[in-house]
Amino acid sequence: MSLAQLRRELAGARQEAAAEALLSGFVRARNHLWSWLHDEAERIRNSLSRGPRQRRAQADLHECEAMSQELRREFRASQVPRALRPLARAASRWGIGDDVCRPLLMRRMPRASRARLIRQADALADAVSAWLDGFAPGRLSTEAAAFMYLMEGVDELRPARGGRASA
Repeated sequence: MSLAQLRRELAGARQEAAAEALLSGFVRARNHLWSWLHDEAERIRNSLSRGPRQRRAQADLHECEAMSQELRREFRASQVPRALRPLARAASRWGIGDDVCRPLLMRRMPRASRARLIRQADALADAVSAWLDGFAPGRLSTEAAAFMYLMEGVDELRPARGGRASA
């Protein structure tokens, strides 16, 4: 039976108000269900073939990884004070100045590695600050800037008050 036929039968039985209520209830439920199904279908389709959002995210990730590779090429561990060299590898990888890329890359680190990096950075924080304070304003070397951004990234990784590290 079609909706138009149902409406005619209910009108013939002098149930126009009931017909409108019934049809309006049906249409609302149908629209809700259609919306939910559409969203679910879109999610599945995007998981099977990359949608625009996933392509953009992948492009952003590639751009961030390119920044990290460029920093690794420019970074010279020999320019870092010997006492800070345990953090040099991390600084050369995650000491990126871009405030979007740095957290994006650092969050991809395994949880145990994040915790280890936080402990290591905390242990050397005073020495890093002293080294960075020795540079004139605007005269940071590539290595010093990488350390500064690494320490900023470590602060962003710190566990929230609830005790869990950010994902």
